[in-house]
Amino acid sequence: IASNTSHSSIILEGISGTRFGLPKGTTIPTTVKKSILQGRLLDALRKLPAHLINDALVEYDDAVKTKAQQIRNHGAYLFG
Repeated sequence: IASNTSHSSIILEGISGTRFGLPKGTTIPTTVKKSILQGRLLDALRKLPAHLINDALVEYDDAVKTKAQQIRNHGAYLFG
């Protein structure tokens, strides 16, 4: 796992990327917890190219930073 401190996120490569089954170059923001990267959400993400996964995760990250208290189900929010 390589840290990318300028974006306060983790780039999944090698073992970590394989563990989640996401393409190389996918960046997981720190606001995305491992507990939501599973099931239908993870299956849906795996079907997307890396740049679209990153776009979705950045959008989720922005939402969590601005309205975390209003999000009742983080997994469902990211899936939507």
